[in-house]
Amino acid sequence: MNKVVNSMSLIFLILYAFFAFGSINDLNFSVYQLKEFPLLTEIIYGLTAVIFLLGALRIKRRWTGLSDIKSFTKFTYSTKLSKKVKVLGTVFFIAEIIFMIFFLFLALDSQKLDNGTILLPMFGMLIFFVLETLTFLVKFHTSENIKIGVTTNLIAYFDREINIYYFGGLQQVAVYQNRLHLKYRDELHMFMELDIIPEEELLNFKNAVYAVLKDKDIFFDESFRELGVENEN
Repeated sequence: MNKVVNSMSLIFLILYAFFAFGSINDLNFSVYQLKEFPLLTEIIYGLTAVIFLLGALRIKRRWTGLSDIKSFTKFTYSTKLSKKVKVLGTVFFIAEIIFMIFFLFLALDSQKLDNGTILLPMFGMLIFFVLETLTFLVKFHTSENIKIGVTTNLIAYFDREINIYYFGGLQQVAVYQNRLHLKYRDELHMFMELDIIPEEELLNFKNAVYAVLKDKDIFFDESFRELGVENEN
């Protein structure tokens, strides 16, 4: 979901830059001037609103996901996510902040040529998004809920958003290319990266999953049975 929202946000930011910065810098196409484009102001404000809604959706998913993982009180097993996940998440957050600050400076530079206030909503929005991302980055490193857990019904973990793998309809559990492979009815397949779990916790994770599923009609592949065994030796 994050990839879809981020991709759409980038597309609308490019469109915004084209119309807003292009009109302010008097971009021309042959004999046509972008600043004379019909309903230009409405288009720019509309694009700003769409970008804000996409950003708000990303923010809502972050904080709701963090709240949801906290609400799971019946984990039979849980552990913090691996350092690799923390590093990767931090890189993504910092990249978001750098990109937004860069776009903010572009807007500030264009504002020097703008006699109106067409860029002001974008200023406020970007400043808000930067502050929110910084706040969540701190939460990402301090919260006890950046973890993975197992209940009798599912596996759930939270990194930058919540991820849930339900056991209903599960037929087979295996490990393939360092990913947990869950095969369901109707040929549905789901994969979970195992490097989100600290290596020293892989055996405990496997045992917790096996404990809640062993009495069900589920096939456990040998690759799953051997998960974490090498770390024990």
